[in-house]
Amino acid sequence: MRSRYRVHATGQAHFVTSTTVAWLPIFTTARRCDVVSLEYCRGHKELKIYATKFYPASPKFRHPNSQICKPAPAVFAAPERVLRGDDQDCCRIETSLRVFVIGPLPLAGALPEYRPDVIMTVLEVLQSTTAYFKKRGVESPRLNAEHLLAHSLGRKRIELYLEFERQLDEAELAPLRELVRRRGQGEPLQHLLGTVEFCGRTFITDERALIPRPETEELAELLIVECQSRSAALRVLDVGTGSGVIALSVAAQLPEAEVHAIDISDEALALARENAAQLKLSERVRFARSNLLEQVDGSFDVIVANLPYVASTERATLSREVLRDPEAALFGGPNGDELIRALIVPAPGHLRPGGVLALEIGIGQAEGLSAFLAEQGYKNISSRHDFARVTRFLFATYG
Repeated sequence: MRSRYRVHATGQAHFVTSTTVAWLPIFTTARRCDVVSLEYCRGHKELKIYATKFYPASPKFRHPNSQICKPAPAVFAAPERVLRGDDQDCCRIETSLRVFVIGPLPLAGALPEYRPDVIMTVLEVLQSTTAYFKKRGVESPRLNAEHLLAHSLGRKRIELYLEFERQLDEAELAPLRELVRRRGQGEPLQHLLGTVEFCGRTFITDERALIPRPETEELAELLIVECQSRSAALRVLDVGTGSGVIALSVAAQLPEAEVHAIDISDEALALARENAAQLKLSERVRFARSNLLEQVDGSFDVIVANLPYVASTERATLSREVLRDPEAALFGGPNGDELIRALIVPAPGHLRPGGVLALEIGIGQAEGLSAFLAEQGYKNISSRHDFARVTRFLFATYG
């Protein structure tokens, strides 16, 4: 008989078998406790109590066979003090049952360390991990728990709902435990999963480049529509390609386009090439290292850029997850838009007549950058909202 226990009131816990729920008042020789978790192993005649608070116990609850073992109190408990219930599945606990009050439940993330007498179901793991993430300030805690468990088990997230009652063994819990610990410490979910969905494709993502955001996916979709309205044989340049999601999405959707992608980071370019290889698009996109347009030759029908646009003065407002992205991919300068302006100035020299410059920008930057584009001779300047109704994109033509 192996059961998982949880707390519902100070000094009490309940355990669940397949057919019964029984209440257990827990008492030791000299201490009473707020129970966090209990484990009962019938074969070893042991009941382990994991607790966080201890209080003086009333003498009337002391059992004549009780004794204390330090540093963790160990006592002999009278069976009537340990288990109450009429269901036969409960069984009577022997008078020699050993009760260990161990102290705080040892956690690595939200899950207990390996103990062969503990079994957790899929639903229990999701619930405990969600509660842990809430305490750690993780946004969308249940969604994160589902993604990590599905990833750990090699399942689709939706498949977990069909397996709530399935019991998980240690081989399945061990890798999840480490992922939960790291997520609770602020490591981004996408880094733990190792992939991100973007425009219907799966891309590798890690600490080498900015995690692709939903807003950038919207930019790619707008750009593809813009390109489809033009001639098929376009030349497209992605400036600050990062993991390559924009360039590779355009190449996949526009098979006749000639796509180039540049970045100042060698690590980001390595990641982008890995994505190109796994999507079988290595022959379609030409990657090169360049600081903005300094090492770029030739002209293009479309130049697209998702450059860093966060002001360095806003660092304190960013989440711990965002701060895991490379600094060079986040901060655009004291005002945030310095790199975008530095691209706007030389871009006309690399645009074919009527060519398009497409930009992703930060909140509150649209008015100033639109005016700057006009000063530099751009035409047909238009702004677009993202799904959150934030002005996030600027499109302009030149020549």
